[in-house]
Amino acid sequence: SNYEPLFTNIVNAKRKTTSQEELLKQLEHERIMGEEGEQFVLSYERNRCPFPLSKLNKIKQISLVDVSAGYDIISFENEISNDRRYIEVKTFEGKPHFNWSANEINSSKLRQDSYYIYLVDYSKIKTPGYQPYIIQNPYKEVKDNDKWKMTPSSYLVEPTFDLKDV
Repeated sequence: SNYEPLFTNIVNAKRKTTSQEELLKQLEHERIMGEEGEQFVLSYERNRCPFPLSKLNKIKQISLVDVSAGYDIISFENEISNDRRYIEVKTFEGKPHFNWSANEINSSKLRQDSYYIYLVDYSKIKTPGYQPYIIQNPYKEVKDNDKWKMTPSSYLVEPTFDLKDV
């Protein structure tokens, strides 16, 4: 009990308070960054290979029609192959980082080498020649690799009993 006020002060000093207005501004900024990152990758993909017009027209931003697909863009491995490239775009500012949902992780696990994360530095997308950091098969390369640190940031909590019984 003697140390409780000290610990409370330390914890509160490290925790940043955010108003609802600040949170809404931050979420809107992140939405805009995400959209611009996806547009950047869409353009990047259309220029990555000398795709024939028939393939260029099939490189699509899936997130516009299905946000639950587990990826944002569908493309091709190269101009010759019909193998698909499922791309999840992660746009960041500052230190490289991204949030990876359970749905995206499952999609990555299912699609393996056909699934990519394109890590896009928002401050560089208007720089000529900038290329995103590309992670093929992130389920293997990120989840099971000590070069990346995964930290749980939220949990889905559900009762294991019927609430009517309470």
